[in-house]
Amino acid sequence: MRRTGREEIGDPVIGIRPSLNLLIAGHLVVIAPFIFRTTLASLTQLDPALLEASANLGASRFFGFRRITLPLIAPGIAAGCFLAFISSMDNVPVSLFLSNARTGMLPIRMWGMMESTLDVRIAAIAGVLILATLILMIVMDRLTGLTKRISG
Repeated sequence: MRRTGREEIGDPVIGIRPSLNLLIAGHLVVIAPFIFRTTLASLTQLDPALLEASANLGASRFFGFRRITLPLIAPGIAAGCFLAFISSMDNVPVSLFLSNARTGMLPIRMWGMMESTLDVRIAAIAGVLILATLILMIVMDRLTGLTKRISG
């Protein structure tokens, strides 16, 4: 690519332009450790004797995974997805550097609104996000029973 001295604004040096696919890939790179870590923690608590017993009773590996492993590790997967969602919503740098004008993300719009003028809408959005996070935390606790597992 030949440089003329009058490059366009947003012309990438390495040839990759911000897009929705790049934004999704960036967020996946950031949130993948949350999902992997909680899923692996659930898998370490899984008793291998359960899978051996299902194999001895004639169940296939897929059936054993679907009926035994997956239900037992589902709370860990759900917790990882919840943490990944919250982390992705809060990750302004990834959204800022990998988005373009067509992929306006909520954190970027909030940041832009705070830079230009301090608006009441920012406080309202922040309040709704805090309330939604609290509700999601309560729902996740009820569905997975993590508080019972930790205290008991």
